[in-house]
Amino acid sequence: VKCLLRDISDIRDRMDIPMDEVAVNATNWQTDMAIGSSMLGMAFHDEIDNAVQYIENGMRIIEGQLIDNVRADGGWPESIRYHVATLSKLAAYANSLEYVLGKNWFDNNSSVNLLKMFRFLVEVQTPNYVDGNISTPFFGDDALTNGSEFAYLGLYWDQVVAGDEALAQQMFETWVKAGKPKPTFSAE
Repeated sequence: VKCLLRDISDIRDRMDIPMDEVAVNATNWQTDMAIGSSMLGMAFHDEIDNAVQYIENGMRIIEGQLIDNVRADGGWPESIRYHVATLSKLAAYANSLEYVLGKNWFDNNSSVNLLKMFRFLVEVQTPNYVDGNISTPFFGDDALTNGSEFAYLGLYWDQVVAGDEALAQQMFETWVKAGKPKPTFSAE
């Protein structure tokens, strides 16, 4: 675990950096590194020196990215494929934060824009395309699929329901229209 941490993050304190500066020029690489180091800190809290610093730094960087990078419409500043890949990581991270630390990023009142990202995915879909399932429009490096990109809507709608019941209902309905896909374990 310590070998992994050495390559993905450091323990410089990011808590004093203003929120609008903490994620300046951060890309999806920093998203992965911040989530990875923070989750390792949560999972191996007693075995890792400075685990709290890794956790806090990760939260701070991800919050900064969500505040700075998520557009007003809820979209991530890359293709829809990256939006889905990033949302899958952010949702898993938010789930861990809630379970381990009691922080609820699935709430509509949260400063992070996670629900806006879910809403964007619900609103950006094609009509029935493959085997009667919806897909996302293929712009950039995205591709038409059998609805697999909507798997995370089915996985997290029940956590969103307390913060935004209407959005949770839309997430569930979209997941059903996509053929009830299950998330897969992949390189993303």
